[in-house]
This record gives sequence, C-alpha cells and structure tokens, in this order.
Amino acid sequence: MKSKAIQYFILLSLILSLVIPAALTASDKPIVLKWAEHSAPSVRTRAVEWWIAEVQNLSGGRIKIEPYLAQSLVKAMDTPSAVKAGTVEMATFVAAYYPDRMPALNVVDVAGITNPYAVFMAYLELYEKEPAMKADFDRWNCRLLIPTGTGETIITFRRLVENLDGFKGKKIRATGYQGLFMDAVGAVPVPLPHPEIHMALERGAIDGALGFPYTAIAQGYDEIAPFWVRGVPGNYAIPVVINKDSWEKIPKDIQKIMIEKGKECAKKYAADVTSQDEDAIQKLKTKPKGKAIMLSAADIARWRSQLKPVQEKWLKDLEEKKIPGKKILEEYLKLTEKYGAK
Repeated sequence: MKSKAIQYFILLSLILSLVIPAALTASDKPIVLKWAEHSAPSVRTRAVEWWIAEVQNLSGGRIKIEPYLAQSLVKAMDTPSAVKAGTVEMATFVAAYYPDRMPALNVVDVAGITNPYAVFMAYLELYEKEPAMKADFDRWNCRLLIPTGTGETIITFRRLVENLDGFKGKKIRATGYQGLFMDAVGAVPVPLPHPEIHMALERGAIDGALGFPYTAIAQGYDEIAPFWVRGVPGNYAIPVVINKDSWEKIPKDIQKIMIEKGKECAKKYAADVTSQDEDAIQKLKTKPKGKAIMLSAADIARWRSQLKPVQEKWLKDLEEKKIPGKKILEEYLKLTEKYGAK
C-alpha cells in the first residue's frame, strides 16, 4: 500500500509539474490588440506609436498592440464597420470621411478652429460630458482612446494660386463639411480619402488638395503640387478608438493607463505636429518651384465668413437627427477657448 501511495504521489507530482506551468504560461499571455490606421507613417502615427510603447511598458507586458498602417488591415472608409464588428480591436477614424456616421463629432469640421491642442482636448472633454457626442462612438461599438487630428490646414496646388479668387473652378480634394467651404469660394470639391490624393494630383484629376504640411512633404506632394496656400480655417477630428467588447476585457488598471496616456499623447502630438508643419513649410521653400502663399487678411476674413452658413447647414442636419447641435457647438467653442484657441 505504501509503495502504491508513493507511486500515486510521484504521478500526481509529475502531472502538476506539467499542468501548473502551462496554466501560468496561458495566463501570462498578453492581450493582443490590432490597430488599423489609414495613413502611411507620419508625425501623427509616430505619436500613437509612442502611446503604444508607453502603455505596453506600464502594463508590464500584459498588453500588446500591433500597428497596421497605410490601410494594410482595413480600408479607411470601412474602419467604423470593422471596429463595430470586432474585426479589428482598435482603429483610427476620420470623421470627415463619413459625416453621416459621426454627425456630432463633425463639430470639429464646421467650427473653424485651427489650434491643434485646443481642438483635441475640446472634443475629448465633450465626449466625456455630452451624451450626443458619446453616442457617435457608441453607434460603432467603440470608445475614444486618443483624441488626435491635424495641424495647420493648407491647400496644395499644381499651379500657382495667390488669392481666394484663384480657387474658382479649381477641382480641390476636400472631405466632409470642408467641401462646403470650397463650394462657397467657387471651387469644385472632390471627396477623396487621404491615400488617393497623390495619384489624383499626379494625374491631374484634381487641381489641388486640402491637406497638411507634414503629410504633404511626407507623401511627396511638394514635387507635383508645390504651391501651398495657407490661412485655411479649421481642423479635422481623427480619433483613435477601441472596440467596446475588447475594452471590457482589459484590466481596469491598464484601462486607466491607456486613458491617461491618451491625453499625454494628444498634448505631445499637438506640439510635434506644429513643429513638423513649420519644418515642412521651410523645406518647401528650398524646392525650385516651392512656394507657400499666405492668404491676405481680407481673404481669410472673407473665407471665415462662410463658417456661419456651413454651421447652419450642420445644425439643420443634426436637428433632423434629434441631436442638440447648437448646444454641442457652443460648448465646443467654449472648450477650445479654455484650451488656448483664440
């Protein structure tokens, strides 16, 4: 009996020696999240990659985030549906690409505020306190992680345009409500997602493109559209989001890290993009044909006067959807002032 007991003990020990480490190894496996990003590497994607490194480090390796840039995982226009279905756990949304899908968030488009940090933090705070803004994300089964957007808005032209009158009849890439601004000054808005701009400019399918200095340099627009017009009002909302079901599987302490680091990321990116935009402008000036044209104060004032009718259309669109657009716009403008916009 004693011999059998010893044999049983040895067998049990052997089994436990195999099972316990395997169980520990399984529980030690990190949570893996795929991040779908429409853009090629840029100052914005590098800011998010900084956030990824911080989150992974502070989580003690309990979470791993895999970036998939340049639409390598999902097309830009399909990201809301992919996140909603859980096909991807994280993604970058460009609200202007689908204004009907994120109507409240397009307050960023219509308000005409250009200060990046003020824009990012204002719509983050609106998300945290305004149910209608949060509903834009809930609709796609996701929550806001990092509020990002753009830096300075410019229009890159194939041929020299020196003032607002030069926009007339020009086919200009513009998405969302920015297309209405183009229409108001006599241009012909052409809605194209970011990855299609370069080819459209190269082939002459468009005369110019609403964009940003850092991406214009990074994507080589300066070689085919070297005339950049500055003084364009507005910014875009480009939030990084996470599928809600994936979010619920993440431990609370890591969730806290992700949110806190998201705010730090927005601040860091706002400073970086402002610096990178200025560097891009200076680099453009070294090109044989490169020229950055700042619109006159009169032209800028004339353009900004078009904000009101565009805002009125946006308010009407939201009213039809039973969304409190007036309240959202007023609160957003107050918040941008709080965060430094003039």
